Amino acid sequence: MKTCLKRGSVFLPLLLALSISGFILVKVIALNSFNLYQSEVASAVDDRYDPKLTRYALSEFVGPINTWDTYTDKNYGYSIKYPKVWVNTLQTENPKQQPLAIFEASLANKIKLTVNVKKSFEIPKGANKIKMGANIFYLYEDSQHQKAAALEHKKLFFEIILYDNNYFANEPELRGAFYQILKNFEFVN
Repeated sequence: MKTCLKRGSVFLPLLLALSISGFILVKVIALNSFNLYQSEVASAVDDRYDPKLTRYALSEFVGPINTWDTYTDKNYGYSIKYPKVWVNTLQTENPKQQPLAIFEASLANKIKLTVNVKKSFEIPKGANKIKMGANIFYLYEDSQHQKAAALEHKKLFFEIILYDNNYFANEPELRGAFYQILKNFEFVN
């Protein structure tokens, strides 16, 4: 009987120690996996709202940025890139009227990009200031179907508006495309 008791007294603590260490090992592995997964999710969510990234933002409808067309207005000294499938539908100059010049690119009634050049423009008080490339824009319209921003250069105001009529699959795609348009807006003189 004493031998049985000695074997049992060693076996039970050993079994208990192995069980506890196995439980701790499983918990550590699960916690590490969960933390890694959570950080990946948090990073992906942050990326969606980073205007410099296009990984989640650009729709198949706009194509790679290196294939976009570029419109250059030499009179007012700016260039803007836009997806190749959008058609340049309007270029006007009205030096005596507001706006001084208008550029539009669109695809039927689904999407329309407009650049208005104005002598004066009042930036709304609630506008968010965002830096894209060398420019600082004032984002004053950020709705589900329209994004609009303005900036000032050489005493002129440049208003960039992107209107969406169910062209993009969702609002983050519209925002991503708009940020890419702003990022590629440049002054040429």
